[in-house]
Amino acid sequence: MSGDDRKLFGRFHGLVLLALAFFLTSIAGGFIASVYQYRAWEFRNQASRLAADRSVATSIFEEISSLMDKRLFRMRRYLWRLKREEFDAQRIENRRDLYQEVLVQRNESLNRNLAMVQQYFGDTIRIEYEEFINKEFVMLAERLDLVYKARKEGRQVPAEELEELEGRIGKLSGVVYKLNLRMLENIQKGQIGLKKTKITIRRKPRGLE
Repeated sequence: MSGDDRKLFGRFHGLVLLALAFFLTSIAGGFIASVYQYRAWEFRNQASRLAADRSVATSIFEEISSLMDKRLFRMRRYLWRLKREEFDAQRIENRRDLYQEVLVQRNESLNRNLAMVQQYFGDTIRIEYEEFINKEFVMLAERLDLVYKARKEGRQVPAEELEELEGRIGKLSGVVYKLNLRMLENIQKGQIGLKKTKITIRRKPRGLE
């Protein structure tokens, strides 16, 4: 028996092995290529979703941040007018109306904004925005109206009370700034949408305690 006859595929042993090697290499190469193709598609898909999430999250941030800054600015102007010695009812009411105007803007999209903050920024930011910051805004607005009522009735308001009220507005401004910063950091880091951090805060933000 010749040497070729002792091989598995006889005289065609080399050709068969070459064909098998080519076949297996083609299958392995195709599999590896498909894996890399899928990973490349998944990466592009994730990048596309993240870009879309960043766009929506940025729009939410801009709307909410703008409303909070307007409320702070108009609240301060309302208080500054109330602190003046002369009581100019018309000008004070104009300042009060300007504050009410931005409050109406905020209330018109309140539930939508809360839902969007929850969806794109998570529990922590939504709770801080809704439960602490907005409640502080409401409390300060009520106190400003009490000062307005006292001044309108000709009663004096202690200077220390007005200073304390202005100080609380300043502290709220600091808390709003920190919330804005955290929202921007989340957008930059991509911690938005499905990747948002879900950690419920258990105490008031610093400055509102």
